[in-house]
Amino acid sequence: MRLLAADRSRRWHTAGNSAMGTPMHGVARRLAWWSFAALGCLGVAACLTSGSTSTTIIYPTTVTVTPRVFSGGVPCARVAGAWQTYVATLTDVTDPEHPQVLASSMPVSCSAPVSFYYVMPGHSYVAEIDGYDRSDIVPYGSAAAGSPTGSRHMVDPKTGQDVAPRWTSHCPASLGEDGGVDAGAADADDAGDAADASDDVDSRIQPSVPGASVSMTNLDIEMQDCSPLREVLPPLESAVTVDLASVRHELQCGTAGGEIDHFVVTPVGSVHGPKEAQCDGQVSFTPVTAGLTYRFSVDAFEKGAGAPRWATQCTAVAREGLTVPATCDSLTTEGALRIDIATLLKSAGRACGAADIVTYRAVLAGSMNPIEPRSCTVDTSFSPLSAGTWQAVVEALDASEKVQLTAWCEGAVSPAKTTTASCTVQ
Repeated sequence: MRLLAADRSRRWHTAGNSAMGTPMHGVARRLAWWSFAALGCLGVAACLTSGSTSTTIIYPTTVTVTPRVFSGGVPCARVAGAWQTYVATLTDVTDPEHPQVLASSMPVSCSAPVSFYYVMPGHSYVAEIDGYDRSDIVPYGSAAAGSPTGSRHMVDPKTGQDVAPRWTSHCPASLGEDGGVDAGAADADDAGDAADASDDVDSRIQPSVPGASVSMTNLDIEMQDCSPLREVLPPLESAVTVDLASVRHELQCGTAGGEIDHFVVTPVGSVHGPKEAQCDGQVSFTPVTAGLTYRFSVDAFEKGAGAPRWATQCTAVAREGLTVPATCDSLTTEGALRIDIATLLKSAGRACGAADIVTYRAVLAGSMNPIEPRSCTVDTSFSPLSAGTWQAVVEALDASEKVQLTAWCEGAVSPAKTTTASCTVQ
């Protein structure tokens, strides 16, 4: 039975499909299960019999590559410039002078492990990792058919052009950047130092290359001691984008009333100027400085309108070498009016303190709601207010709650913005 299993594995290697590189619970695991189960109860397999029924639990023999071991802090995300997928290539280094490169995995999500089935128990394996900043890649030769080929060579499925990895890693780290295997690595003393002498591993099986992973029958061996991902392509320029299609939500694009014709995105406190874009467009700002927070005011216009009907605010923290999408609030037609009490008192030659102004009342013109006095150390904001010009009356009070000054304040409120009112002391 064991010879049959070994023969199956060797023929699969020869066919160029040794990786069966799929996430841990993918099709490959199911295939391996049934191929081993057909051989009956192996080694540590558990065979349970109850009456006329029997259950056979067979654990597959696998070697697994896990992103957390080699990510090295490279961000894994579906944004431009970030790590998105990787391809793992397994090499049998049982005979380090004659390494056998096996088939590569299909492109795998940067958040998922990949397991290699049909590996030979007792054999030593190393891996090379190619990391990509895109997910739309396929192995060479499979672009048309969409079927796996086991090739490490990745191409663009639409153009057929080569796609080079942005990062690389090796398991173990000592494998070297060229992926070569040192023939002297099979020194018995070094191999003995690298062996795992725990009770659940056969200590008589030593890796032929220090740090290599030794496959064990009916066990999943996770590769360790991988080098962190290293960037091998020129660094990408950092950028921040505002995706306007995601900002409008349920609002429609169009030229009729109540529909969005175009946007204007204005950076706040930045050297970048405003940019106009179509309703479902996207704007990008570069260069940006990694670690800094960028804020944007986004105005949405109806066809032919001189002022925005809707607006929102967006923010993003720039990251080195990444294109970061800004996070935006929902579009709104309402804004706020702010009373800057400190500036008002200063313009009137008064001060906030126990000997002068202690509290104040602020009320929107025409409002019937009673306003309780508040400390002169705190500003007042009225919101939400529809777009347009709003007025407010301010009364400043001393410690005895006697009115010491009255001011008339006014401001033009815009959507998604807080307007500081201009105040005139009466």
